[in-house]
Amino acid sequence: MITVAGTYEGKIIGSGIEPSKKIVENFAGFLDIECTTPQFAGEIVRQLYWLTDDAADNSGSKLRDLGWTGNDVNDLSELHGKDVQFAMKEDNYGKTPGLKVWWVNLARKPSVSKEQGQAIADRLRERMSRIRQSAPALGAKAPPNLRVVKQTEQFEPGGDEIPF
Repeated sequence: MITVAGTYEGKIIGSGIEPSKKIVENFAGFLDIECTTPQFAGEIVRQLYWLTDDAADNSGSKLRDLGWTGNDVNDLSELHGKDVQFAMKEDNYGKTPGLKVWWVNLARKPSVSKEQGQAIADRLRERMSRIRQSAPALGAKAPPNLRVVKQTEQFEPGGDEIPF
């Protein structure tokens, strides 16, 4: 069981629909996700998608974001095997507080290598250093070429004009 809130890697291994335990004629779709993050590898969590009239559009959008192209929520098999990231968050709703799946997204593979990422970080660090060196110190006087204009008119509440 995953016991720490956080973001994890996983793979969708199953899906289906089940009736609500509390509300008659309400159904939820679900995705079973096997965690592949080493600390909790092999643990299975379940993400629910409500299929009520009010929630169906939102649930369908979330499933499409994961790559589902079908029209039948009974068949989410095309999502099986997809690598995902998911977040677990503390849930205090109901009688048994604990962790629940908060969101699921497709796993994003890095588009740059570690070396490329390091080179980008080095360039940004160098650029920030140049910016800091050229910026005036906090509390320094404004440069002489900067003109400060003082407001001479007072704004009268309830007037017809705004003074700018």
